Amino acid sequence: MKSKLLVIGHGRHGKDTVCEILRDKYDYSFESSSQFCSKLFIYDQLKDKYMSLEQWMSDFTIDNNGTLEDLEFNVQQLMNNIDPHSVKDDL
Repeated sequence: MKSKLLVIGHGRHGKDTVCEILRDKYDYSFESSSQFCSKLFIYDQLKDKYMSLEQWMSDFTIDNNGTLEDLEFNVQQLMNNIDPHSVKDDL
């Protein structure tokens, strides 16, 4: 059984790239940090502005800075919402 890994870092600093390398070399599965956090709790804060998670992700990808100004995101909130046993991906 593989260990689960949490890859964290600043935006646009290669978290997904590292996960892609680990996936390709060691057969890990992963979900981008943006997608994971959006599904976990960020989208809940923005439901009134976006019709769907996909619309939010599209805007987030296009305009990373402007959209994030709307969020009250902090690491403690993320950690309070994660149950490591319920996460389906390895990374």
